[in-house]
Amino acid sequence: MTESVQGAAPDNPEIRKHAMMCHFIALAAIIMPPVAILGPLIYWQLKKGVDPFVDEQGKESLNFQLNVFAACIALFILCIIFVRLPVIGGFFAGTSFLAGLAIGIAGIGFAVYAAIKINEGKNWRYPLPIVRLIK
Repeated sequence: MTESVQGAAPDNPEIRKHAMMCHFIALAAIIMPPVAILGPLIYWQLKKGVDPFVDEQGKESLNFQLNVFAACIALFILCIIFVRLPVIGGFFAGTSFLAGLAIGIAGIGFAVYAAIKINEGKNWRYPLPIVRLIK
């Protein structure tokens, strides 16, 4: 997996805890999907002044969750379009649905992995080619 060029996370466990929470809070999306974006956004806004590392990880988490959300919305739209096609529409709609499900599961897995890496004292960047909307 790819890790940031800046190296290790700060030694302070309190700072690492806040950075880890930026990623873990997105897991609430399992129960309420909009929390995947709102959770990291609110936590990042509240804690970004604690340390530059927390600020960086909050942006990383939020950018990743925004990309996962955009991909799922795009696949949902494709699913609606494909389901109207005669004969092969059901196949393409089902494929779009399964792809969206896979993206959601991968998003959860990456959020957990990111939190674990930060807890181990490593700086984390998501390895996927995500669009970084929050700089």
